[in-house]
Amino acid sequence: FLNGFWLPVITSLFSILVSGIIISWYYKTNREEQQMKLAFTDGLTEIPNRRYFDEFMTKQWQKYEQKQQNLAIILCDVDFFKKYNDTYGHQAGDLCLQQVAKVLAESVRDSDLAARYGGEEFVTVLANTSPDAAMAIAQRICDRLKSLKIPHASSEASEYVSISCGIASTSVSLVHSPKELVECADQALYQAKEQGRDRAVLWAEK
Repeated sequence: FLNGFWLPVITSLFSILVSGIIISWYYKTNREEQQMKLAFTDGLTEIPNRRYFDEFMTKQWQKYEQKQQNLAIILCDVDFFKKYNDTYGHQAGDLCLQQVAKVLAESVRDSDLAARYGGEEFVTVLANTSPDAAMAIAQRICDRLKSLKIPHASSEASEYVSISCGIASTSVSLVHSPKELVECADQALYQAKEQGRDRAVLWAEK
């Protein structure tokens, strides 16, 4: 006995108190992690969203500046997606975007990023990747999507749902910031569309 209390009782009460604190901390941490995950995940495709891409890109750029390793991005746009929606309906359009997102996610390494950029646009960030390797990955994305043979009767590029890709790399001397890298990829994507879509184009200095 200590001050009128039996020691085993005090020990049990202390254990219950500590357990309560640990459980409370666990659920609070888990809830915060879930909220963070929701904030950075696209609700439709369940891949990272534009907000996550912006933060990921900033971190990768910092690593690139420290190690001077190639950093590449692929900006993708589903060909004639508005016509797809008009032809098959928005529910089918949502399913199509989910399939595109899955193709992108399965075409990159775990250390890379595949994210929804906005609307029918997607983006991948490829760390320590040469321009030729990035081009090969972009072509793999195009081929894998076409292999699903999702009908697209109103497309002017293919009988199936296809995608256009613009690739940019830090190997280009004009690129000095993440924003400029995205702009170069966007220009390459524009070239892909001008050339008939359903293809990948690597941006190069003129």
